[in-house]
Amino acid sequence: MGHRWIVDTKEKADFFIAFIKDQFKSGEVLAYGIKPYGRTERQNNAMHLWFRQMADQLNDAGYSAKHPFNDEIEVPFTEVLVKEMLYKPIIKAMYDKKSTATLTGG
Repeated sequence: MGHRWIVDTKEKADFFIAFIKDQFKSGEVLAYGIKPYGRTERQNNAMHLWFRQMADQLNDAGYSAKHPFNDEIEVPFTEVLVKEMLYKPIIKAMYDKKSTATLTGG
């Protein structure tokens, strides 16, 4: 079982520090990692699953992408191509963001 903390107020920081101290006193050994707040790993995995599914559907429907160095060569869609060629341009146009990781809810 894991814990996830979003520390965005002084009260939450104090509570997190108290949690760490309690865990230390109990003798439980835990590894802590710090990362910027953004989408969860589960959200990220779901998004990439959708990219793979979209690539499969495009390929099954007979669509392909042009090779970046030779327009005469067509390549099958992949998770990365769907993200870079289809999803990111929409994110850029709608929200003026370059990375999907910088999108926020609300």
